[in-house]
Amino acid sequence: MLTFFRVYLCFGLLAALIYSVNCIKCMYCKSDLHEEACDAVGKRITCTEDNAYEHFRYLQRLNKDLVEPRRNEGYSCMKIKVGNHRLVKGCIYSNLLVCGAFRKRAKPCSTCFDDDCNTVKYRDFYLN
Repeated sequence: MLTFFRVYLCFGLLAALIYSVNCIKCMYCKSDLHEEACDAVGKRITCTEDNAYEHFRYLQRLNKDLVEPRRNEGYSCMKIKVGNHRLVKGCIYSNLLVCGAFRKRAKPCSTCFDDDCNTVKYRDFYLN
């Protein structure tokens, strides 16, 4: 019985570790205004398959060449400004090369892997 408990405990800890690695929190907003306004009206979300796919589909409508990854390798936060107006922040698949796909149309564009890293307080991250 003790061995079963140890195996069960190890499995639970492993599942929690995997869950925590893939569960980052990102700012979620779309705005035609400046970044501070986007953060003010946006909300903090935990990345999931649903919201990563939602952002993928939105960006795919803007760029038909964007291809969905064959497998999900986790999530990252993104911040992308397409054209002169639309700022989009949210979750995306970590192995989707968003900025490469929009390199001619999106400035700035970045992805990151820490909680809230796409908020205005992390502005220096996006100077690249």
